[in-house]
Amino acid sequence: MQARAYSQEITLTREWIASHGGVYVKKRPGITENPYLEDISSVRTRITDQDQESYILKNPAMATREISEMGLENRIFSFHITSLKPINPQNKPDAFEAESLREFQDGIQKETFQLETGGQNPVLRYMIPLHVTESCLQCHAELLERRRRLHLCPRRGDGRGLFWHAGQWTAGRQLRPMHRQ
Repeated sequence: MQARAYSQEITLTREWIASHGGVYVKKRPGITENPYLEDISSVRTRITDQDQESYILKNPAMATREISEMGLENRIFSFHITSLKPINPQNKPDAFEAESLREFQDGIQKETFQLETGGQNPVLRYMIPLHVTESCLQCHAELLERRRRLHLCPRRGDGRGLFWHAGQWTAGRQLRPMHRQ
């Protein structure tokens, strides 16, 4: 299935980026820093080379968002990172995503599907859990600890407070943009 293949590809891309501590891209107009990384002491969000050129860190979440935007512009696919307790308010789950997250958390499902037929083109929504790995902890360990101290996140390992990945694809590769509530 095409949805699984896209999910595997973006998951591998995210793992590769995380395993290298992120990827730096040259600062140009329109290239922005991830504001959620600025307060993490172990992360350098901007570096400068010997020619005084600036580079901005792209972490897996930002790379996924930007790849999704490119996929949407080209009418191929769209991804959405979500969580029941998102750090970024843009990652708040919709009803389908929230139910899927609860099913993942409870061990009921390993993937979920939903076919939306109400629009011009049918949309297949596919969602899988995105588990925190050791390479994720460069950024997420400090964030999780802060949230734990504020009682916003339980201890790691109980299936909550992790980030999940959702994508949606349409039949015939024609994408309908995501509608957020």
